[in-house]
Formats: sequence, C-alpha cells, structure tokens
Amino acid sequence: MIRWWPLLAAAGFVVTSCSSGQAAPAHSARPHETTAAGLGHHPSSATAASPPPGWVRHAGQSWAPSHGPPVGVSIATPAAWHFNSDPAPALLSPAMLFAAGTGPVPTGGSCAPTAALKVLPANGALFVLYEYARARFPTRPRHLHLGVLGGPFECWGVKGYLITFEDGRRYFQAQAVFGPRAPASLRDQVIRSLNTIQVDPLPAG
Repeated sequence: MIRWWPLLAAAGFVVTSCSSGQAAPAHSARPHETTAAGLGHHPSSATAASPPPGWVRHAGQSWAPSHGPPVGVSIATPAAWHFNSDPAPALLSPAMLFAAGTGPVPTGGSCAPTAALKVLPANGALFVLYEYARARFPTRPRHLHLGVLGGPFECWGVKGYLITFEDGRRYFQAQAVFGPRAPASLRDQVIRSLNTIQVDPLPAG
C-alpha cells in the first residue's frame, strides 16, 4: 500500500495524517545506517555545511519516485548522539525521515516521536526531519537557524522550534525540542547538525 507520496503529490497544500494501522512504507528504510562523515551516499546540497572531524553521517528514509533512482536524505551528528530512521512508523504523512538526539531515540508514536520525547534528557535535545509531498516553503537559505520558540505543537505537546525549507524540489520541516536544562551550546550543535543535511533532488519533471 502506498503511504503518502501519491496521495499528496497533486494536492498543493500541507496535510498531516496519523494512523495506527500498519501500512506498508512507500519508501525503503535503511535503519540506523551510519557512515564516517563525508562518506555518505547523498550528493551535497549547495548549502550543506561540512561536518566537524569525528562526526558521523546517517541516512534517513528514502523512497523511489515514479521515474529516476531512489532519493534520500542524510545528516551528520556528533558520534555520541543517537539516530533512528523510523521513529514514528504509524505516521502516514508527512513522512518522518529520521529523528536524532543526545539521548536514546526509541521507536514509538502515532504522529510524533512520542517514545523519544518521554526519555528526552533534561539537558538534552531531540529533533526530527519531516518531508511533505507538496508545500509552500521558502528556498533553503545558506544557513538554517532555529528561529523563535513556539508551541506547544500539535501531537508533540511541548514547545519547540520549526524550520521549513525547499531543497531539490522537495519540501522539509525540521522540528527540534530541548530539555529544560539544555545549555545554549547544545542549541548551537543542533543548528550545526541541521546545516549538514544533504538532499537527493527529485528528478526533473
């Protein structure tokens, strides 16, 4: 069963749909795939920053468009951070491509990474990347910023930061939350990690 892309490809607006059913994924997951930073499989986006030495690159979920090779996304994080390429498998749309955090990132949740939120360390961070089939998002800037604290957000139930952007004819939303004792330096690390996101662009047409 196709989960999300064909259902929204012609919609022209952003929709979030949650389901507890066990629908088959429309993309081929590569759970917890990790490589040395700089050795990932995805071509660098024009604005992707190089990760610091010692960071590792993780591959999020990928999917196959109607024509052309599969497309995916990757991100680099500090080696000690945790990564999950399918943190909320019941989510139909938008697709949650991965979750990363300073603490454990277990799988579980219908429309948010609920299991990971429950174990978020007081001094830690958790962030995810969603992909929408179609949206009116700004072109990815040279440098991503967290912006202003907002929320509490639907499904998540906590305050956090939202970043939306278009890259390679694809539409993404990053969402980040921090524990109440998270230092400012951790926010800087999360921003640095988000700026290493590399995107396989959709084929033309």
